[in-house]
Amino acid sequence: GEGEVWVGCEYWVRRQPSGRGVAPHYDLDVERKRRAVDRPQLAAPFRSSILFLSGAPGDAAAGGAAAGGDSAGAAQVVALGGPGGGGSGGLGGGPTFVLGQRMAEGTQASAKDGSLSHSPREPENAHFIWPKRGRFAVFDGSLHHGVVPSGRALEVRTTVLVNWWTEKTGRPLEPSCADPPTKLLRAQQQAQDGGAGGGFAR
Repeated sequence: GEGEVWVGCEYWVRRQPSGRGVAPHYDLDVERKRRAVDRPQLAAPFRSSILFLSGAPGDAAAGGAAAGGDSAGAAQVVALGGPGGGGSGGLGGGPTFVLGQRMAEGTQASAKDGSLSHSPREPENAHFIWPKRGRFAVFDGSLHHGVVPSGRALEVRTTVLVNWWTEKTGRPLEPSCADPPTKLLRAQQQAQDGGAGGGFAR
């Protein structure tokens, strides 16, 4: 984003049966939340992103689709990797859904059940990102999101998930998220022709 100072990203691979789906959730600094049990300081990334490694083949360089809205609660999603999608929970499982809903300002996670207050209480809109191999989607890291389960229980859904953090959001705390090995950073710098490497990994 314009004016944002990036401090790095956290990344992990998720591989699971597509029939399971993923319950609605917020991406958070889980270690910061865990340490402050009484009054957790909740922190979300600036941007969340998904790279689909499963699903019908797609042209990752071809076109793309963007969707968004003007209201403060509107979901803003950019998905690259060809138009269209499975539409019926085909290869790669059901779609990722991104709701026009954030944590309410000043929300504290309950120490009993981890429940959160939402703003607005009911989502005003939603966007769906269908799995397509090579598709890359980016959305506001503070938005409520999840994955619709697929009826094809034997299929496997594989994604690379990357959360992007800035000086404003702060970086996730260790040990849940730690700096990558120096050897990996050196290889990254060489691959970028001497550019500055950075990031951290779960």
